[in-house]
Amino acid sequence: MSFSKVLNLPITQFYAATVDHNNPLRLYGGTQDNGTLRTLTGQLNDWTEIYGGDGFYVIVDPTNSNIIYAEYQYGG
Repeated sequence: MSFSKVLNLPITQFYAATVDHNNPLRLYGGTQDNGTLRTLTGQLNDWTEIYGGDGFYVIVDPTNSNIIYAEYQYGG
């Protein structure tokens, strides 16, 4: 058995994820070291960081899905 060090392994650890119930292709997630991410298309290669730090929970406002509430490691 041998081991190899792999550099730049493209992995993201999600703490929590949320679906916009008005548009189920809009997904949000809080991640370890990569902030809060969003996709508007549901595609694997279409995630954008919208909030920095360590992301955590995200809630989509039920009355206006253009408003989201997100938190990160400093309680914001």
